[in-house]
Amino acid sequence: MECNAVVQEGLWHSNARFTASMSRIMEEYSHPFKDDILVSTDTLTCDTPDRPKSSQPSGSSPRMQASYWFRGWGAHG
Repeated sequence: MECNAVVQEGLWHSNARFTASMSRIMEEYSHPFKDDILVSTDTLTCDTPDRPKSSQPSGSSPRMQASYWFRGWGAHG
């Protein structure tokens, strides 16, 4: 078998394994979980029992908002 054919076959098998793994993961986690916090990707806000909360400071630039959001990532675990 030519080297290129061996590489192509290996890539095909790797892609098939990756696709199957991702499908299993998506199937397992594609449902709501109890006590999930749903975050709006448009506004980066979520509803809490107290009030809607924003994960970014209002009135700041997108770069500052991203910096603020990433700084707080995992801080309240």
